[in-house]
Amino acid sequence: MNLGINSVILLVLCQWETERVIMLKWLILNSLASKIQYGKILIFDSEIDKYERTIEKQNKENGLVPDVEKFERKIFTQERDFFKEKVNEIEEEEIKLNNHLDALLAEGKIQPEQVTKQKRDLDLKKKFFERKLQQVEHDLFIVNKNRYDLIRYATFA
Repeated sequence: MNLGINSVILLVLCQWETERVIMLKWLILNSLASKIQYGKILIFDSEIDKYERTIEKQNKENGLVPDVEKFERKIFTQERDFFKEKVNEIEEEEIKLNNHLDALLAEGKIQPEQVTKQKRDLDLKKKFFERKLQQVEHDLFIVNKNRYDLIRYATFA
């Protein structure tokens, strides 16, 4: 088969056929069919590749590589606790504000428009933190769920 001067040269050194090799064969066939004028030399299972994989395994075993799932779980639980605390603080503040505003309104020191504005501002704050709490709980659900569960992504509204 004469491919010409600008042919694709791919070198594959493998002992057995893996998914990467099958994908590489597919890329070779497609690149030859479409006459692509560039190429890559890909070497799988070389000594350097094996060495890098063993170093990665050793680092994971020794704890030098952080576990992303544990880190995410820790951060999400901290965020969840923070947002729950904020929602509880806002609810307590809302109760105090209602009592205080009712007293001021009864005395005539404040206008009803000011009362509704302050209540609306507090309600917006509460909705913001509730939304953030909902997002963090959803993220925690995704991190904690079984990998082999058929539900890939659980949506939240």
